[in-house]
Amino acid sequence: MYLLGRAAFARLTVRSVPAAQLVAAGALLVLIPVARHLPAPAALGTVSAALVALIAFEWCATDRGLGGTGEYSQSPDQSEAEAA
Repeated sequence: MYLLGRAAFARLTVRSVPAAQLVAAGALLVLIPVARHLPAPAALGTVSAALVALIAFEWCATDRGLGGTGEYSQSPDQSEAEAA
């Protein structure tokens, strides 16, 4: 529900819907019947794995991974040296 609500909010505010979030929400909705037959820790692990995969995909897609050119990829020493 959170991913769908966030996508709806993004659609209303910035007129853009992140496709990866919709795919992850759809995958989790499809897995509801399967999760009902799993023990609670296994169902929670499935949801956690899907969200970690979504975060990893978005991290790589925005080029903020290790060695990328995003603002978070520079060490504090590099930022201070460039500012001087």
